Amino acid sequence: MPLFICDRCHCVDNTATSDFWLQARTDSPERLCTECRTGTWHDRFPKAPHAGQGVIWPKDHPPPTLHGACLVHLNGRLGLFQN
Repeated sequence: MPLFICDRCHCVDNTATSDFWLQARTDSPERLCTECRTGTWHDRFPKAPHAGQGVIWPKDHPPPTLHGACLVHLNGRLGLFQN
């Protein structure tokens, strides 16, 4: 499931848990996470800033905002791990 960085809050969301593809089809200049579009985070995984994970948006994504952090998958949920 592709990830993207929200243009407004710079957190990472999943294209399957947001309306990323609808935003793309309507030529929206921004790609917004669920919370920035609706006011509520979906809680499928914790909201976290970009930490170096591969993303499809933006094409020239910024470097990670957290040094030594990564997303980990535990018990069916994603979480932010900092070492």
